[in-house]
Amino acid sequence: MDNQEELEKLIDKLMVNDSLDQPSLDFTENVLAKLPGIQNAHFVYKPLLPKSIFIIGAFLVLSLVVVILKNYGFSEIDSRYINNLNDMGASINNFFGQDRFSKTATYVIILGGFLFFVQTLILKKHVDSRFA
Repeated sequence: MDNQEELEKLIDKLMVNDSLDQPSLDFTENVLAKLPGIQNAHFVYKPLLPKSIFIIGAFLVLSLVVVILKNYGFSEIDSRYINNLNDMGASINNFFGQDRFSKTATYVIILGGFLFFVQTLILKKHVDSRFA
């Protein structure tokens, strides 16, 4: 313990007589200038999915919309629209081989797909503005 106290007293004496050094205003710039390869380094944003995947996805979604419009005839938005959604639920029902596919489940699937699409657009816009 005695050794520790002597060391602390010595450090206190040295700190009292010494003042803090202030770096120059351009200290960071000077240090970075001496590091190789940092001067011209730029971040290049590369999307996770290439543009061709987005084009294929848009084509598939557009094809699905065309098939739905052709099969169910959404020419006017009225009470027939809800009836057609029920028919679509029956089609999904037949696809999965279940006896019953509720209206609520149909609405949740359609709304979930729409919200996923909207979320993707919002996130893409956010990422583009952040890295642009």
